[in-house]
Amino acid sequence: MNSRAGAIAVEAEGDVTIVHFRENQVKGEEYTRLASDELKKLVIEAGGKVIVSLGNVRFISSAGMSTLLLFSRLLRSVQGQLKLCDIQPLVRQVFVAGGFSDVFDIHDTKADALAAFAQEA
Repeated sequence: MNSRAGAIAVEAEGDVTIVHFRENQVKGEEYTRLASDELKKLVIEAGGKVIVSLGNVRFISSAGMSTLLLFSRLLRSVQGQLKLCDIQPLVRQVFVAGGFSDVFDIHDTKADALAAFAQEA
């Protein structure tokens, strides 16, 4: 991962940008605002294909979910695509209970998400 400080870490794998949250809890006004600002900047800088890996996230608040929804909308506005992966079981329950599993393109692993992008090409 890049050494970029902040709420997220970003790496590239081919033409796909991969995002990891640095904290294991995506909550709180300050953290979600910082994450949102960084994700908005990513849309401007990279656009294109993005995978958000939630592998280390153990808790996501409604503000964290809103951050992901906003990021998804912004990315789509520039013809980008978003896939989520590595979602922990308790966090996945939040996605299912909130109906977000139908909103996001969710894959079990980063490899699965990368393969899905490859199949779409």
